[in-house]
Amino acid sequence: ALGQVLDDARVPPQALAWDTGGGIRALLHHTAASGPRHWLTAWSAIEPYLRDAALPSRMASLHFAHTALTHPGTPRARMPAEAAPPADSPLTVHYTDWRLSANIWATLSATPTRLLTLDRPGHGLQVVVATTHGTLEFLDAATARPVGASLVAHTGEVRALDASAPGPGGRQYLVTASTDATVRLWDAHRHSALGTHHDSTWFDDALCCFDDRGEITVWAVNGRSELAGWHPPAQARTVAAAPPVLRGALTSLVDTDGERVLVHAAHELTVLRPDGTVRAVHPLPTPVRTLAAGAGPGLFYCGHAD
Repeated sequence: ALGQVLDDARVPPQALAWDTGGGIRALLHHTAASGPRHWLTAWSAIEPYLRDAALPSRMASLHFAHTALTHPGTPRARMPAEAAPPADSPLTVHYTDWRLSANIWATLSATPTRLLTLDRPGHGLQVVVATTHGTLEFLDAATARPVGASLVAHTGEVRALDASAPGPGGRQYLVTASTDATVRLWDAHRHSALGTHHDSTWFDDALCCFDDRGEITVWAVNGRSELAGWHPPAQARTVAAAPPVLRGALTSLVDTDGERVLVHAAHELTVLRPDGTVRAVHPLPTPVRTLAAGAGPGLFYCGHAD
């Protein structure tokens, strides 16, 4: 999905930014042919991130994909002449046993950045996908078909996506945060905007949950590692700050005492009360890129940069 190449009909220009069409076929000694470009899909699946690779490396990966798909299980001595590698190739294919992936669930028009599941009453389980284009896609979890139109949530990449638990009356909320310096709260079922918080920098993470009074609260950490709380439609207030990091992370959970706390990962892992009071600080020898609350009280998980 990150390579934006999910089937034979969608080989994007980015995958062949250095050349297209006949030039590649000529270098591979491959004649023009109609029909699905399976070998291009194979190549994009093997090595989709080639922006900085040297030309011989790109040609070697193309040749490898082409050979793997057109001459599977064939020893080098029995391969036809067209399977010979380019003269300056650092790779010689002696034998291949490789198949295209068959577990593609959905094809999107933009690179996914975040996803979550949403149980919408009367409509079943949906998968909500945030993208680099600032959109939210709603897909039926059983069929992968779109449920309604895409929601244009932001003008920049969506970096955070979170859903509240169902509240009184079954109302549920989504929150999104973006590189466009905004955090937005949405009605999860109607997809209507309920409020926006602006900043002068991008946002790294955001979440929404109900407080002890049953009011929806949004928490977000910006690019300066400042943690802000927001009760729409009131103004957001900064409750804590840390030295800036490459990317901060945030989650919320109920601890073993029944108190809701926030966990903010920057240079250190800080557990805070909603008013900003620090409960605990833990060193982080390896940076954290994502946080997730666990199923039990006081339990959470860290995804590290290593």
